[in-house]
Amino acid sequence: MKTARRVVKEEVFPLKNHRKFLAAVASIAAIASLTACGGVKDANTARGSAITIGTTDKITSVDPAGSYDNGSYAVQIQIFPFLYAQDYNTSELSPDIAADDGTWNDDGTEFTVKIKEGLKFANGHDLTASDVKFSYDRIKTINDANGPSSLLANVESVEAPDDTTVVFKDSVPFDVTLKQVMSSPAGPIVDEEVFDADKLTDADTIVKGNAFAGPYKLTAFKMNETASYEKNDSYKGLTPAKNDAIQVKYFADASNLKLNVQQGQIDVAFRSLTPTDIEDLSKDSKVKVVKGPGGEERFLTFNFKIQPYGESQSDADANKAKAVRQAVANLIDREELSTRSTRAPTPRCTPSSPTDCPAMTTR
Repeated sequence: MKTARRVVKEEVFPLKNHRKFLAAVASIAAIASLTACGGVKDANTARGSAITIGTTDKITSVDPAGSYDNGSYAVQIQIFPFLYAQDYNTSELSPDIAADDGTWNDDGTEFTVKIKEGLKFANGHDLTASDVKFSYDRIKTINDANGPSSLLANVESVEAPDDTTVVFKDSVPFDVTLKQVMSSPAGPIVDEEVFDADKLTDADTIVKGNAFAGPYKLTAFKMNETASYEKNDSYKGLTPAKNDAIQVKYFADASNLKLNVQQGQIDVAFRSLTPTDIEDLSKDSKVKVVKGPGGEERFLTFNFKIQPYGESQSDADANKAKAVRQAVANLIDREELSTRSTRAPTPRCTPSSPTDCPAMTTR
């Protein structure tokens, strides 16, 4: 049995300054991309002032090879470019540092991408096809337990025949997932002159090396405490920065995040406040709660091996195991959870078999 619910993305903005509020919306667009499509404001969006964002997200690693989680990815999409990225004005993937949409060869086993000419990292190093190959190769070589190497399972090899050409050899002909992978946590492009090829590179080395080619540069960083960003003027990609600077503060729990909102210490609270906190803050005249559709799901799942009567248990019984899942599915009051706990749409049941979900069970 699996139950899942779609959650509503909610950001909280203390209304200290209307112009800063508008700028904050633009600055968090990239941060929101993993959980929901953000929106890039028009060119007249306020600029110049630093935006302070508060979050309870946790960072595993700034190095893309060592993480596959929301908190780390929220940092990486600010500071590293991708071949393809989310265009916040549409639901489509568009070229970021790629110069075209890529082409498949006749049998669909090789995908060729041209990248833009004259690309630079913030430290002045050239960004070429060699860096792209290096970035993908090291993720597979390092194969970190917390990393995204599993996303590259279909990629057999990456070649860089010249400075602006990258060729991906794919085990699945005309692989429809390849571009999604290129925009995923497996897709950030890093500086081969700063990053190690066969082990993770620590955050201090990355920051000191100024090894950034995304919309922002990370100028100061303390793991899961603070991160300081400045606009990267050398970025030539899809989503240029709308603000000159961003400060991010990481909070251990939602209660401290809420307190800082109430005290006006942060401009934007994003991921995550409790439903009760959000309801309380919505009554504060100095705070604006912005709601929008989300793309995130939470799951209650069974491990088929270790659940009661599961495959690895001494009393393993497939029929009894299914009955356990059905019983739990029947006990969950989805409407009540939606109304009282999450303020979100009603949870649904995603079956591992057609008879796992109560609504789908023939009695």
